[in-house]
Amino acid sequence: YVELSYAELNKLYHAHIQNKRGNFVKASLESVSEAIQSVLEEVKLPEAYEDWSKVSLIRMEPPSEKAYPVVSFVYILTYREHSTEKALALKEFFSWVLKDGQKYASELKGYIPLPPKAIEFSLKAISCIRT
Repeated sequence: YVELSYAELNKLYHAHIQNKRGNFVKASLESVSEAIQSVLEEVKLPEAYEDWSKVSLIRMEPPSEKAYPVVSFVYILTYREHSTEKALALKEFFSWVLKDGQKYASELKGYIPLPPKAIEFSLKAISCIRT
C-alpha cells in the first residue's frame, strides 16, 4: 500500500475499493476528503489526551457513500508539558500548519487541505500543550 500522492506522482494504477455502503470508489482527493469529513461528522473521536490506540479511519469505515475506505489521519505525538520556550514554539508551529500552512496542501500533488472540523479538532488538541 502506498499513499495517494505517491501513486499519483508515479502514475501507479489503483483499484476501486468497496466501501461501507457497497460502492466501489476510486482513490481521489475528493473521495479521501469525503471519508475524512464523514468520520469527523458522524463518529465521536477521543479527546487529544485520551487513548487513540484503537482509532483508525479504516476500522471506522467512513460512512459516506462517496468515501474511499482506506484512509488515515497523520498523528503528531508530543508530551503535554514542555519548557516555556518549547511549548510556545510547538504551539506556534502547529497553529501555522493548521491555519496558514493549509494553503500549500493544494500545491502538493495528492494532498488536500484539512476540513474545517479537523482543523478545529486539532487546534483544540494544541491547546493541551503547556509548560
